[in-house]
Amino acid sequence: MSKLFKKILFMMILLFGIIATIISACAAWMLYDRIIQEYKSKAIAVAKNIADASIEVLLGRDASTIQSMVDQLHETKGIGYVLVTSQDGKILSHTFAPKVPHEIIRLSQKSRDTKESFIATNVQLEGHGNFLDIATPILEGVGGYVHVGMDLAGVHSVLFQANQEKEGVGC
Repeated sequence: MSKLFKKILFMMILLFGIIATIISACAAWMLYDRIIQEYKSKAIAVAKNIADASIEVLLGRDASTIQSMVDQLHETKGIGYVLVTSQDGKILSHTFAPKVPHEIIRLSQKSRDTKESFIATNVQLEGHGNFLDIATPILEGVGGYVHVGMDLAGVHSVLFQANQEKEGVGC
């Protein structure tokens, strides 16, 4: 083989490798973004379900009924925690044991300062993992707020499974 042919072949292989890497990175980012959007929409639906379903219960501060609603929704796949607070920030119900982490208390105080339909925040809880926190007001904040934490470990496991399937198909 001539020296020119070797250089062209090397450049083609290098260019192919760069293009393949870029396409793989873009595909992974699009998959990650899509899963995050699905998690966000699921969390918004769950939070709005709690906020809209039993307004009388939430306004009456019926702690046992609120806790049973929260416990049922906590069992939903992907949900890491659920927290319900009153308008003044008092915690009415939660799924943390034994106590609510400081970061979540800080987030619940922060959510009271806005009138948005929902607030999405990434939060890392020491000892619990990474979560996408969705805060939704109850009666525009008059009845309090619902926080739903989507466990981001689920996103990573979906990406890992997709990677494993891709490697299995390619071999």
